[in-house]
Amino acid sequence: RSLNTTFFDFTVPTLNNSLLYEAQGLTNILPNGKDAADVFLHLNVTANITGNVVTNEQFFTPTSLANSRLVDPQISVTRSHDLTFTLSAKGGVGAWTWIDHPS
Repeated sequence: RSLNTTFFDFTVPTLNNSLLYEAQGLTNILPNGKDAADVFLHLNVTANITGNVVTNEQFFTPTSLANSRLVDPQISVTRSHDLTFTLSAKGGVGAWTWIDHPS
């Protein structure tokens, strides 16, 4: 469940960088009343560069996953006839999930 979502429209000049957001200290980053062991940050940046869409996705955990209070994600896998696989997590966040073939 998402605790907070923020969107920024931005333009970066060619061969340059831009600061979009800056915060220091977990008390300034964490939502009110939330513990660092219970949350993670999902950063998704999508840019349109001369008609091409480029996406970068990052995850940040403010504490080591060894100290996080992860719950069983209860992952299920469904396969459609065209060999497309869909993974669904009904219980919580799966820190790392992959499909191994053959298995």
